[in-house]
Amino acid sequence: MQLEVELAARKKTKIDAPTEEEQHGFVEGAKEIEEVRIPEFMDQTRLPYAWSVIRERALVDSRDGLKPVQRRILWTLYEDKVLPSREFMKVARLAGNVLRYHPHGNTSVEDALVRMAQPYSLRVPLIWGKGSFGAHPGDGAAASRYIEAKLNKEAVELLDEIPSGSVKMIPNFDDTLKEPEVLPVRWPVGVINGSQGIAVGYAANMPQHNPTETLKACKLLLRKPNASIEEIMQVMPGPDFWTGGQVIGIDGVQEYFRTGKGTFTVRAKYKQEQQTRGKVRFTFYELPPNVSCESIVQKVRNLIKTDAKFKEGIARVDDLTGRVNDNDVRLLIETKAGSNSQEILAMLFKKTELQSTFSVNNTVVSGGFPKMMGIRELLLEFLELRKQCVLTRSQNYKEKKLARIHQIDGLLAILLDVDKAIAIIRKSDSQEDARVKLMKAFKIDEGQANYVLDMQLRKLTRQDSDALKAEDQQLKEDIDALDKILTDDKELRKVINAELDKEIKIIGRPRLMEITGLTDEEAKNNEKQMLA
Repeated sequence: MQLEVELAARKKTKIDAPTEEEQHGFVEGAKEIEEVRIPEFMDQTRLPYAWSVIRERALVDSRDGLKPVQRRILWTLYEDKVLPSREFMKVARLAGNVLRYHPHGNTSVEDALVRMAQPYSLRVPLIWGKGSFGAHPGDGAAASRYIEAKLNKEAVELLDEIPSGSVKMIPNFDDTLKEPEVLPVRWPVGVINGSQGIAVGYAANMPQHNPTETLKACKLLLRKPNASIEEIMQVMPGPDFWTGGQVIGIDGVQEYFRTGKGTFTVRAKYKQEQQTRGKVRFTFYELPPNVSCESIVQKVRNLIKTDAKFKEGIARVDDLTGRVNDNDVRLLIETKAGSNSQEILAMLFKKTELQSTFSVNNTVVSGGFPKMMGIRELLLEFLELRKQCVLTRSQNYKEKKLARIHQIDGLLAILLDVDKAIAIIRKSDSQEDARVKLMKAFKIDEGQANYVLDMQLRKLTRQDSDALKAEDQQLKEDIDALDKILTDDKELRKVINAELDKEIKIIGRPRLMEITGLTDEEAKNNEKQMLA
């Protein structure tokens, strides 16, 4: 009854007519309206939006192998000194800090940061997480206000050269801060960690690879840039996901190594145990990438209800994952007495995600444009970045050492008669007067005079000319070594090779996936025999 009274009262309420000022504002605003046909509007706006998604969000850069959000997360944490030796920080706060550089909302940053800490999302995680980040595909992380994170040592290897000026710094989105255009990565992040992304008209699905093998392939290409795909696959035989499993379809692996596009199959690994009364128990302990035990259990239970062969052949299906430890995968499927266990196994591979196809699409941003690249091209892009970083870093070091030699030359000139220099400084009416008199008396330039004037007098009197001469000699030897790097390609490659050896010790991992060597055709023939 009360609701009816309120509705009746609202109907009787009169809406006040707009004031003259409001009418004037509406008319003035309407003058700025521009009529545009929908096809023209789409042409003007869709292309810029598409380029933004392709270049700034969905695809990795061919040089450092990172998406913009990943690069900005790493840079923000490094800039804020959230380092391995420091305290953890709440993910919610970290995400807020990243928004200084990434103007796409805190949810996108939080999701990306969580993925960078999950071992099953990246072959070499870049974030050290504290709290519930998930242990298996399908697991969700706790809310960002409950979990904490910081950079790990592997991530620091991607950032440590920034202070040396090895990469270009560019303005952020509102031109208030500077961020690196690319990171001076010391290992090929995109090839090792893989990537998935959907842009406008383009998509990427890059598989993970073994860190040790990938770095060895880099060493091969550094020594022999024209190495064939067969030579590369001798040291880097195929994908290597954290989840393990068996790779079937070596022809598809060869194809994506060569062109950047190809398909291979991943089959779960299992143990087979004979039980009483002819029963057989299959225990699956490694699954294909992005497949959860929970989804397999649900699929098998549905098949038992709808497929007579599954109903007659399967007695039990259980997810025992995590019973021993968080990272333990254990999916148990037991056949019934009298059933054909090999036929059941073949049906499981055929009708569930225990055997999954992975379609590779190595689309990256290269030179500002999307491009599909094979493994050899991707690794050469990384090596080219390393060369540029080492050359720029060496040039910057050389300039700093030359500047220090210049300062030492000025000091040594002053130390020839330090009492005279002190007397000039004390008797001068101003710093400008002292500078001019020092330059004239000791034949030094303005920069050298300023360096002397900036020193405290007690430090000036304690300067040891022998120590300065020894430092000068060491600096000249260092410059000679840097000149070799800058002018001799062989010396440059030697430095990069030594760095790759160092990275193998830091991020090296044993292979987890088994490469069977079977082609797709051979695998299909084996399946037919199991079902026969």
